[in-house]
Amino acid sequence: MSSTEKMKSSQRFYLFLSLFLILASIAVLNLSYANSQIRSRVGERPLQLISKHEEEAAALGWPSVTPKEPEWPKPNVWVKYVRKGQRDYYASGDDPDDNAFSYSMHVQHMGWPISVLEVKTTMRKRHNTVLESFPAQGEPRPTIMLNGAIGTPLLFGVPLWCLLWGEVFGSRRAKMRSRRRRGLCVWCAYEIGDFEKCPECGASTSIPQQTF
Repeated sequence: MSSTEKMKSSQRFYLFLSLFLILASIAVLNLSYANSQIRSRVGERPLQLISKHEEEAAALGWPSVTPKEPEWPKPNVWVKYVRKGQRDYYASGDDPDDNAFSYSMHVQHMGWPISVLEVKTTMRKRHNTVLESFPAQGEPRPTIMLNGAIGTPLLFGVPLWCLLWGEVFGSRRAKMRSRRRRGLCVWCAYEIGDFEKCPECGASTSIPQQTF
């Protein structure tokens, strides 16, 4: 492998490494921010945005996945609270075959602009006696939402990466044109005169379409 090819390979490595680091940094920042917005830590509920009942609530469904057994009925109450970085959902419903059974779910989604953490509690009662609850005790643990964990870094990271390397591409091509005008190798700046290839690194004297 020639020195020019090694240089290009190294540049490609740093190109993709920078993309990975940018995406990873944004993902970590969003997770940290989302973790700080959990309501048990913030201590206040966002403003109510939507409140639906009966058929409208049933059409919206439960705000998150319900337990597999027993099958949950459609909710008849559905409420959404929103503020930047936090969305709270509360839904509840009664068993249509036996009104003694009631079901409820409270879900928090944190992160911005796409939610990346979910905190969920569920409860099933009979005559106000708790039959099942999740979690069984203590506070629920946050779980990562893949759409936010992937979507937010891509949404912000890719444009930032393109802007960063667009500047690098532009400055590199300008440097290559300057070297070519001065009779130097566009890659290593060795004086080449009228040679078609650089006698130092073996690279073509023409400016490539892609500099990486």
